Amino acid sequence: MENCSNYELYTKLTATSFASGLVSVAARHELERRADNGDGEAKMLLELHKLQPAKKPLHGHVVHSINPQPRKRKFIYTLRMKLGD
Repeated sequence: MENCSNYELYTKLTATSFASGLVSVAARHELERRADNGDGEAKMLLELHKLQPAKKPLHGHVVHSINPQPRKRKFIYTLRMKLGD
């Protein structure tokens, strides 16, 4: 991680799996270390990452749908025949 440029570390900040999550933590720590040592670009990239909107979670499934289906209605018809008099 120490040999990577600031932009390479910035691109690794977004995780897509468990393994890349570990890489993103290491990249964030390296950028924070560089920012603490006076690297302005690393500090700017960390602030830029904080401003990005959060992405969807990578795990789980929808338990309840947002738009539930309307209830189906059942109609029962009764037919009566009238005999002629």
